[in-house]
Amino acid sequence: MKIRIDYHFHPNLSRNKQKAIKKCKKIWKKFQKKEINCVIITEHSYKNPKRAYDLMIKEKPKNCFCFPGVEYITKEGIDIIIFSLGKKIYDYKELKSFKTTYFDLIDFVKSKTNLFAFVTHPYTLGLTSVINKLGTKDYKKSLNMLNAIEISNGAFDNLYFFMNTFPFKYFFKTKIKKIIKTKSLPKSDYPKKIKFLSAGSDAHHVEEIGNCYEILYPKKINKNKMFKIISNNLGNGKVFYDTAKKQSVSLLLRMSFTTLCEYITKIIIKIKLQKH
Repeated sequence: MKIRIDYHFHPNLSRNKQKAIKKCKKIWKKFQKKEINCVIITEHSYKNPKRAYDLMIKEKPKNCFCFPGVEYITKEGIDIIIFSLGKKIYDYKELKSFKTTYFDLIDFVKSKTNLFAFVTHPYTLGLTSVINKLGTKDYKKSLNMLNAIEISNGAFDNLYFFMNTFPFKYFFKTKIKKIIKTKSLPKSDYPKKIKFLSAGSDAHHVEEIGNCYEILYPKKINKNKMFKIISNNLGNGKVFYDTAKKQSVSLLLRMSFTTLCEYITKIIIKIKLQKH
């Protein structure tokens, strides 16, 4: 059996329930087209991840698996993905945006048998990577505390397509290098002892779905066994890169707008927290 897992996915749903459900249906249709049969719903902690999971699970096809998760943003502003077998993950007060520091969060996850986390896009563009906020030394420290890391993230596939063309590739050399490392993490950055490796689309829009982590398994599988595999795969798999994804200026503009909205949302939340 071929298992394809998207470890990092954002439904990015409308507040309008009908529109949200319509998008969920489109999302699952695209996952099935790409033969991705397992998805962790990792909506941002400041964008109602529980609602995103609940709506996605209602529309889930019978032959797919779906697990609750969140892309948490720490007190320092670092993104890290946490996931679980059950919905209790959404009840922890420690997972409220900007509440817990990066290493306290890792200690918290390690103290819970039902929670799992991995170092998330360490070389990503922007300000949310552990390397950007804490430096390489603390990045390596967290890597070997969790023994799990995202080795491929497809968020910048569309941007890379345009950046890496003449004449832009001469002006964005540093950013292109970061994108390449985000798309395919060097093996020198893997943990010494691998608990699991992850890969995902980091999609916010349906067109971005495709990249994932692929594992071959000899038998049919149930929900509990699937979760055991994704949370303890020991690196026994490979990244599937969706080379058939179509890149477009329209998608680039929509991605930019989404990023801007998320940035503004984080600023508003920070201001509100400071007032309290």
